[in-house]
Amino acid sequence: CAAAPGGLRQVRVSLVVRCHVEYRAEFELSRSYFEESFEQWLRHRSKYRRWQVQTSVLVMVIAGALVARGPAWLSIAVFMVGIVELVEFFFYRHRWISQRVAARAGNAHNKIEVSIGESGMFQKGPTSEGQISWEAVKAVFPTNKGVLLSIGDGMSVYIPNASMNDLRFRDFVIKMVAGDT
Repeated sequence: CAAAPGGLRQVRVSLVVRCHVEYRAEFELSRSYFEESFEQWLRHRSKYRRWQVQTSVLVMVIAGALVARGPAWLSIAVFMVGIVELVEFFFYRHRWISQRVAARAGNAHNKIEVSIGESGMFQKGPTSEGQISWEAVKAVFPTNKGVLLSIGDGMSVYIPNASMNDLRFRDFVIKMVAGDT
């Protein structure tokens, strides 16, 4: 310290600033978001439903093979099982997306803001906000269009690449969930 004119002391202060990493994502809960979310969930998280279309087509092919070898009623019954499975898949997809769109129809703004840092994720939406620690995220599934997070007992959160302010967002999430801090 040195005395300054007028009796004031000059003090030299050193500050240590810790770099705080934060990434952000913003997206609208629109029909296109839910369609993409369903597609990514189906491809990367679903255990059985992802094979439903292929299985139903296989059942219909088996029914076609039964026409020449078995009773007609059996091939018709097996073919109908394949049709029912195929229709059920597309009905489920339509219902899943429509329910989510309808639940948000009354909201004036459906923007979700997600920010992530070393302490976890903070989410703010039209009806709620909250923080999720990295310990609560059970798994992360990078996809070609975004990232799926598994939180708790089977709940998935999808964040599209297009909504991220920096594509290092994905790498940071993967690193934090793996515990590589």
